[in-house]
Amino acid sequence: MQADAVAINWKEQAILAGACTWGTDAVDRPTVRQLIARTIPRPWPICRSRARAGSHPALFARAGAAPAARKTLTEVGGIVVDLPTLFADLTEV
Repeated sequence: MQADAVAINWKEQAILAGACTWGTDAVDRPTVRQLIARTIPRPWPICRSRARAGSHPALFARAGAAPAARKTLTEVGGIVVDLPTLFADLTEV
């Protein structure tokens, strides 16, 4: 498994794992399907406990995702973070 970014929410027993891309074109649906299939195993074991975590795919993409790709990702509880969204979120802090 390969992921560029991983975040764990211990309280919610959830894991966010994502891919980062810096291309100038919006990410297409086949790329999103690969992200879901390869980087998001379900369920994830959490450390020493027997609990299993839910997983959420994330795509961090400079140009965002094509509409069909975005829909595919959100249908499985995933998110898309594009460059304008990232800048907007960082300026709120």
